[in-house]
Amino acid sequence: MMGGEDRIPSDVRQIVERISEAEWDSLAVQLGRYALHRSRRFYWRTGSSGELPGGEMTESIVSKAIHLWLSGRRKWNRNEYEDLESFLRGVIDSLLSHFANGADNLRVASADDSHGIAHNTPETELLEKERDSESDQILAEVIRQSQQDAIVLEIIDTMRNGATTRRDIVQATGRPADVIDNGFKRLRRLGANVARSNKRYGDKTDRQ
Repeated sequence: MMGGEDRIPSDVRQIVERISEAEWDSLAVQLGRYALHRSRRFYWRTGSSGELPGGEMTESIVSKAIHLWLSGRRKWNRNEYEDLESFLRGVIDSLLSHFANGADNLRVASADDSHGIAHNTPETELLEKERDSESDQILAEVIRQSQQDAIVLEIIDTMRNGATTRRDIVQATGRPADVIDNGFKRLRRLGANVARSNKRYGDKTDRQ
């Protein structure tokens, strides 16, 4: 965690140098518990709150949050977060929201995925194209069903334009944070329902 100190901003390094190894260990444990608890509030196509799409785990989310701070890519605003743990919890929240609303989380895993098969064959390439097409269909259906929800449409539009965090979306839309949070809840709920409906329809078609 302390590697590459020459790349750590001086203000961050001063904080790091005051944190003991025991405090780092305690902080990591607390953040890990928090990430697991928060991940249970989201829908994950993996079926597990600890296992995120793209091979990520809640533990790796904690590592990413700490790395973003150590590298200076996320600044600790002490007017917004009174201590380091609450700040890193905010970063974890942003990362979890990003993964939950990413296209990969809307994909329905195939049987090949569940067995870890990744052979680059015409068959697997076709499956990948089908999954991409399915994700596009799900997103299109989410947008269709959200025509009366301007907030959800704004969230989707800003994410398409490169916004990756809650803060990015708040800044891009100019909406209050609580309005965006409520919009995310509606978006996640709708996305989960559409994905489940799409899977049920696909299973029914396969049996015919």
